[in-house]
Amino acid sequence: MPLTFGGDATIYNDDNSCDPGADPDCAPVPLPVVGAGHLVLDGDGDFAAADGPVVDTGDSFSLSAHVRVDGASRDRPMTVLSLPGADGSLAAVRYSGASQQFEAVLTDANGEETALTAENAWASPDDDHHLSLVYDDAADEILLYVDGDVSARASYRPGWTAKTGIEVGRSRVAGGWGEYLDGVVDEVHVHAGVLTSDQVIYLRLGTADV
Repeated sequence: MPLTFGGDATIYNDDNSCDPGADPDCAPVPLPVVGAGHLVLDGDGDFAAADGPVVDTGDSFSLSAHVRVDGASRDRPMTVLSLPGADGSLAAVRYSGASQQFEAVLTDANGEETALTAENAWASPDDDHHLSLVYDDAADEILLYVDGDVSARASYRPGWTAKTGIEVGRSRVAGGWGEYLDGVVDEVHVHAGVLTSDQVIYLRLGTADV
């Protein structure tokens, strides 16, 4: 899934150039979330977006990503992934600055929002977390996984059907863009259908073949 970058979004790559054993003066560098690199967003207009529709919300779908929220911005809402609509987001997975927990927010055909808060999940800024939002059309159910566990679930029938793209690091808010993420994102996955709990765990471990 190709992504187009906006703002100052960049890819960080660990080139293993710093070896404290060989050079005591080299400054340690942050480790990538998964693999050799990740997407860096500064919370000030940065984002990445898929070109063209990638999700059919008229059927079951699953969204997943690894995220590390910057602790300096821990008191404000920040979107990790969202499905854009005309005026707002059809669905979004975000960090809540008010509760300092992860949540999924869905908007029905009447513009009413339903929020699922991951009540028992740890959402510590500066730590790596894996998030998956799963919509099961047959069961009329939304599930939010945090770090491999189902942390929130609810019966839900969205009432909308749209083929849409995906936004990384921002969401539609009152007809504009907002809730920009200050942090890093890695291993963004979009799947048609319902991921099983085992498949979510594979993605959390960085195993893309599910």
